[in-house]
Amino acid sequence: MKFKFCPKCGFKLNEGYKFCPECGLDLVKEEEKIAKELDEKNQNQLKEDRYAEFRKSVLEVAEAFFAMSEDERKAMVEYVQEKCDEAEEEAEALKNKKYRS
Repeated sequence: MKFKFCPKCGFKLNEGYKFCPECGLDLVKEEEKIAKELDEKNQNQLKEDRYAEFRKSVLEVAEAFFAMSEDERKAMVEYVQEKCDEAEEEAEALKNKKYRS
């Protein structure tokens, strides 16, 4: 991302500037800061999307669950437990990856 105008003071910038000649803003650090904020925003959106998908799946399973026989329900409970375990393992792996970085 290259700035055409300084994000702090609005000064028109030429290509290649590393600092704003008007206010002195470090444009390289500002670009890194914005990139990091966008990455965090994208990560948060991804988490929200995954939660929405999971919630939808749970509701679909619950609806189907009440229409099943007892044997079918037992099989479904085992399936759901397996999926929950997988999600928990994935969350733990992401958490560990975050703390290692």
